[in-house]
Amino acid sequence: SLPQPHPQVLAAIHKVREVSATDALGILETTQIAATVVAADCAPKCAEVEIVEIRLAMGLHGHGLFTMTGEISAVEAALEAAAHSAKERGAWHDQSLIPNPDEGLVRHIVDPQPPFSPLP
Repeated sequence: SLPQPHPQVLAAIHKVREVSATDALGILETTQIAATVVAADCAPKCAEVEIVEIRLAMGLHGHGLFTMTGEISAVEAALEAAAHSAKERGAWHDQSLIPNPDEGLVRHIVDPQPPFSPLP
């Protein structure tokens, strides 16, 4: 159970959210869907970050990942807290902090297009 989920989590599961700050980009991948949601919930509760998107299982071999943006120090703190949450559940897979990401990369990450081709 996830008591009082952060509003960003629910919004990011349903669609890619628009972001206002791209000083840094954080990405965390877990091996379990539930651990991804819990870790993503942890991030904005511990630091001033914006969750961009949460991807769950589809095309990820059952894994989940989420992306966040904000100031470098905030993204770093949120990423560490989220990673700790995933590690406690034995579900941490990988994480990355990209300071000052290229504008093209950010555009690609926040592109509202689905990550997979539509079915014929």
